[in-house]
Amino acid sequence: MRSRRRRSVWGRTLTYGDLDRLSTRFAAWLGSLGLPKGSRVALMMPNCHAYVVSLLGTLRAGMTAVNVNPLYTPRELENQLRDARADVLVVLENFCAHGGEGRAGGDGPSGCPGLDGRSAGRAEGAGR
Repeated sequence: MRSRRRRSVWGRTLTYGDLDRLSTRFAAWLGSLGLPKGSRVALMMPNCHAYVVSLLGTLRAGMTAVNVNPLYTPRELENQLRDARADVLVVLENFCAHGGEGRAGGDGPSGCPGLDGRSAGRAEGAGR
């Protein structure tokens, strides 16, 4: 089962083993932020591998996933993050053009440290 392919998105295919490994890595990254179990992790990305890895990693870390529409305006994003009391925001680099306030994104093309091995920044302006 681990070698069985999940599906191909944007020319990249992941196996279930890949999802297991990458989501474990993402969960460890969340843990390295010092966030306690139950923390809220806002995921602002379309349906792609990075979303699945981030969602599974968030749940694996014992945290709560907060889905955020990547098409939100800055005002809508601010309202959602405040209302959800998100502790951290994970976004794809493509969606980081919202004026720079209250957001953090990955350093690499996926915006997800679980996929590109780089560390994302802590969300500023998002928190309890």
